[in-house]
Amino acid sequence: MSSELHDAISRCKNGDSGAFKVIVRAFERRVLAIAYSILGNSEEALEVMQETFYRVFKSLGRLRNEAGFASFVCKVATNYSIDVKRRRNGRHVSLDDEAELPASVRLQLTDYRMKPDTVAERNELWAALKHAVAALPDRQRTTLILHDIDGLPKSEIGKIMGCPQGTVRSNLHIARKKLQNKLRDFM
Repeated sequence: MSSELHDAISRCKNGDSGAFKVIVRAFERRVLAIAYSILGNSEEALEVMQETFYRVFKSLGRLRNEAGFASFVCKVATNYSIDVKRRRNGRHVSLDDEAELPASVRLQLTDYRMKPDTVAERNELWAALKHAVAALPDRQRTTLILHDIDGLPKSEIGKIMGCPQGTVRSNLHIARKKLQNKLRDFM
């Protein structure tokens, strides 16, 4: 943890709410990425980000171990994202609607220099991948996203998800095998 972040946490604990901006800046992209990867909806992800930082701010006084602060923030974001997803009560938001995707993702998906058949193959693979990831159970999907997309180590994912590192490895292995089986036609 950087000294600036450590200092901001200490100042917040002592009542300096202005120092919380440093914390938000340090974690906003990661929190938004976690929320979007679980929810697949940019509006809901923004709401989760706001609620996550609200909950983190309210919990700062009870925080004992600042070394695990990053894991704590990610755990709050992950748990709240899962809660929001469960509350949808079966309401499904399609990721096929490009309006839901962040501009950076839309730009990466569109490359006009590619041949039409390559674009079609890539779009077909993208749709199959989204469907396969969405079909994974919540814990496997979250583990896969936190590890393979967000790049978090297994030990930190275990802290975020409240499970042993062996469970993280198992969830990751099972999720990858399921994706491999569902995407076999593209290999």
